[in-house]
Amino acid sequence: MHLNNSVDNTINENHTSSYREVKIGKTLYCVTSIYMGEKELGPTLEKLAVRHVLNEMDSKAKQWLRT
Repeated sequence: MHLNNSVDNTINENHTSSYREVKIGKTLYCVTSIYMGEKELGPTLEKLAVRHVLNEMDSKAKQWLRT
């Protein structure tokens, strides 16, 4: 899974940023977010987690079918 998200490097002093590490399975995601009043981070992380799990399941199913 490849995500190509860009964030403007110019951060207004009024914006709040946060950093956290989220572990899903054996993968550690380093998440830096800048709150600009536009989007909640929680639902986005949930979608990423679901995609990760589905991709992992698909990969394992393909490996199983090859044997």
